[in-house]
Amino acid sequence: MKNRIQITTDGKQAHATIEVNASRIGTSILIGFISLEIAGLIWALTLMPMEELIYKSIPILLIVLFFIGFPIKYLLWNLYGQEKLIVSKQMIQWSYHYGFFGGQLNEEDYESLAIVYERIRDIKDKEVGRLLFYSAESEDTEGRLIHKTSCLITKEEAITLSDKIWTVIGEENRVLDYNVE
Repeated sequence: MKNRIQITTDGKQAHATIEVNASRIGTSILIGFISLEIAGLIWALTLMPMEELIYKSIPILLIVLFFIGFPIKYLLWNLYGQEKLIVSKQMIQWSYHYGFFGGQLNEEDYESLAIVYERIRDIKDKEVGRLLFYSAESEDTEGRLIHKTSCLITKEEAITLSDKIWTVIGEENRVLDYNVE
């Protein structure tokens, strides 16, 4: 897995697009699992009498949504997933895109921003983790978690993104001195 990140800035906002690059083995296993689920569902539906099928249509739809819909959404995330992040002086916005459809745009206001790098694991001798964004009013407060990235990025990419964000929003907005470590 080597996610790709694109970082840009327009002077007022820092933009980051992180693309998921899942392993082929994991994606193939997920496709096989979904295929087995669909085959099992079709087999179960062919055994059911039509009257019973009509009577149980709502529970069947819920089962399909849960046992097939969520794995398909996860498959789309692994194939085409993107996390888009926009940070401006007083707001952070993010959304998730699944190739064929996107999620809603989420936004949170903050007074002062703190960015923390959370190490998750090593992949091929590279440290990868996620960024955590906190809002805090003063150095005495612990901070409120605003957002954490779902896509893993390398430590170097996290430092680059953090530097771009501080360039855009200014150091005066940094209350908690959490550096990307």
